[in-house]
Amino acid sequence: MLDEPNAYNTTWTEEFIRQLIERDTFGPGTIFRDAHPDGIVYSDPDCVSGEDHFDIGEFNNAHGEGFWADIDMPLNGEWSDLTAQFILVRRPSGYALVLEDLHVL
Repeated sequence: MLDEPNAYNTTWTEEFIRQLIERDTFGPGTIFRDAHPDGIVYSDPDCVSGEDHFDIGEFNNAHGEGFWADIDMPLNGEWSDLTAQFILVRRPSGYALVLEDLHVL
């Protein structure tokens, strides 16, 4: 449900996101995978333990006008260090939702 590629022309497909999370970021041999040997479970944010973390702001820069949001992702029943960075860019027809980056901060 993303509206356009990010500033690096990355198109975030479900397959690409799963590969990034399950193999590249939290693959075998990582501390996260050692703690969760059965793999990654994508969790409902309403059902996870701990305190969620997010930051939201407004920008007016080279991207244009709009908003940004950094949101920690819920994995394996808790809030993880994995952060999704979104921007909402003002367009003539409204706002475009763009996933700028997905990484461990």
